[in-house]
Amino acid sequence: MVALCSILATEFNINAIYYVAVGGYISIEILLILENAGKAGIPIPAKLRDTLEQLAEEKVAKK
Repeated sequence: MVALCSILATEFNINAIYYVAVGGYISIEILLILENAGKAGIPIPAKLRDTLEQLAEEKVAKK
């Protein structure tokens, strides 16, 4: 996906496409790391934990 966005950004000279794709992947990875840290017992702020639980419930509801 990032490679495709990189090609599109190069061909159409729109760097925003590439940055949005990379930013999306980075944010997904950060959320996964935080979710796994919470499962491992590392303390996570309540607000962040509630948000992660809500995202997990939405993920299950889509299936």
